[in-house]
Amino acid sequence: MRYLYGSGRVGVIHNENKLTGTPGFKIVDFEITDYLGNVRATVEHRPGQQGHPEPIVKSYSNHYAFGAPHPDRLYNALDVRHGFNGKEKHDEFMGVGKLINFGARMYDPITGRWWARDPLGAKMPGWSSYSFSFNNPILFIDPDGEYPVITITKQKAGSALQRVIGFTGSRKEQYTKVDLYKVVVTDTEDRNFKMSFTVTRDALAVRKGDAKNGRMVMTNVAFEPKDGRINHYTGKPIVYPVNDGTKALKLTQYSSEVIHAEPNNASVELGYRTKADVAAGIMIHVGGVYEHADGSTSCAASEGCFGITDGNSSDENPSNEYSNGILTTIVKKANQSKTNKGKIEVVIEKRDESERVETKTEKQQ
Repeated sequence: MRYLYGSGRVGVIHNENKLTGTPGFKIVDFEITDYLGNVRATVEHRPGQQGHPEPIVKSYSNHYAFGAPHPDRLYNALDVRHGFNGKEKHDEFMGVGKLINFGARMYDPITGRWWARDPLGAKMPGWSSYSFSFNNPILFIDPDGEYPVITITKQKAGSALQRVIGFTGSRKEQYTKVDLYKVVVTDTEDRNFKMSFTVTRDALAVRKGDAKNGRMVMTNVAFEPKDGRINHYTGKPIVYPVNDGTKALKLTQYSSEVIHAEPNNASVELGYRTKADVAAGIMIHVGGVYEHADGSTSCAASEGCFGITDGNSSDENPSNEYSNGILTTIVKKANQSKTNKGKIEVVIEKRDESERVETKTEKQQ
C-alpha cells in the first residue's frame, strides 16, 4: 500500500490479492475531501470488464462541527484511516472517533479541545492554548506539526528607501524613506535555531489628484491583518521578481492566496485590490535596491508586500544576496522538518493606526 499525492493526499494505492501465476492489478481508493480537508468519501477505482474502470463508493461520512463522527451519516467509515481535516484517526486507543493525530498534538473531537497546550500559544494570548481553530471549525483549520515560524513584528529597526507608485505627477521616479521592522524566525523542532532580519511594511502610493504644485501626498496601502488574532499564514516559496533570480514567499491562508485584510479604500482606487478588505498576492520578497538579471538595478516599490532589506542597499550593494540568503535558510529549515516537511508559518503582528503612517507629504524630486 502507498499513498497517492496531488496538491495534498488524494488517495491510496494497494495491490489486489491474487493467485500465483495469474495477472494482478492495482486498486486506487480516491479520497473526496471538502474545503476543510475532511475526508467525506472514498471511491474505489478498479479495472472492470474489458478494462473499463468501475468506480465504487467504498465509504462516506459526515462530522459534527468539531470533528466527532455523525452516527446517522456513516457508511463503512470505520475502515478509513483518515477523516476530520484529513488527519489520522486513533480509534484503537479511546474508541471510535474520539482521538485524532494532528502531528504535534492529539485532538479530542468530542470536546473540541487539544490534549496538550499549544507550543506557540504565547503568540496568541487572547485564545486558550487548548482551543481548536479559534472555536470556529466551520471556517478555520488548525496548523499541524512543527516547522519554522516567521514573525513580522511591530518593532521598528531602521529605515530604507522605497520607490513611490501611483499618480506621482512626474516622469522621474519618486522615492521616500520608510521604516524597517524586525522579523524573528524560530523553529519549533530546533530550540537552538533563531535568526532575525528586517523588512519594510509600509507601501506608499499617490492617489489621483494628490500630486500638484511640486508636492505629493502619499497614502499607505500596506497590508494589515483584518483581525489581529487571526494573523497566521503559510509561506509558499516562489521566484519574484520573475527572471531576476530573487526568491520570495507568497502568503496564503487556509490554502488560498486571497486573504482577509484591514479595509483600505485607496488600494481599491489604485487598482491593487478589488475589495477594500480582501488582498491577494501578498509576498515577502526582496526590498530596497535590487539587481536585475541584466545587471541593472531598481528600487523596490510595494502594493502591500514586505520587502527584505537591511537598509544599506545601493546600486553597488543590492539586496539580492541578503534577501536570498535569508529565504534559502528558512526554506532549508522547512525541508528538514520531520512532521511537516516544507511548511513555513508566517505570523504578522497587526499595527493599529497610531503605529503606522497613514499619509505623508513630500516635495517631488
